[in-house]
Amino acid sequence: MTEAGPQAIEQHVTQALFEAGYEHLGNLIYKYVCGSDVIERFIYIAHNSRGLNELSGTVGVRNGLAETFSCEAIRKYGGQLFQQFSPITCINIVNFAKLNDAGWPLRLSNFTMEQSLRFLQDFIAREIAPTIGRVNGLDEFLELLVADKPFYPWPGSNGAIRAAQVVAVAGQIGLKEEFVRTMLKPRLQIVAAGLSKTSEMRSDPKAYVDRILDDWKSCSRPKE
Repeated sequence: MTEAGPQAIEQHVTQALFEAGYEHLGNLIYKYVCGSDVIERFIYIAHNSRGLNELSGTVGVRNGLAETFSCEAIRKYGGQLFQQFSPITCINIVNFAKLNDAGWPLRLSNFTMEQSLRFLQDFIAREIAPTIGRVNGLDEFLELLVADKPFYPWPGSNGAIRAAQVVAVAGQIGLKEEFVRTMLKPRLQIVAAGLSKTSEMRSDPKAYVDRILDDWKSCSRPKE
């Protein structure tokens, strides 16, 4: 495995993930092809060819409407730091090591290529499928966003962006605004921390939640 160059490694990883149901989008980015219309799932593989020659990875999940709405919200209310915010991956990503740190990052020099790719496939089946992999609809996605799961804790994400996604997903489901406020109430301190110091909303995260609820309602976005 140590003798394989980056291009060869990408080819082998692509084949392994294809067998697991993921389409290669380029640059070690893969999209799950068997997902639902409203939820997309991605795997991002990183190859550190220097030093220890390691593979690491993250899994991302998104709802297109919620992703767009949350980006708009943080650009609008997040202050100067976020005025040009444009993520290059899914906003909601989980490092493989957060699901199970055993073996990650994967040091390629310790295994044959076949062993490394089998480990990757087994990890997807054992760790991703029963966690992020079970998020196939808006209800499951909302549960992931609202909960404080060990592999995707609120303090580890931008609370303001996450709150906007909660609003957007709940809105698509048809949940009442007061129920959404109740879900977000325990997270207001983290929501505030997600806004930059130049944001007038940082000192009043409750007002931020009210504002994004109004924004969602005014968008008149159709339910999916």
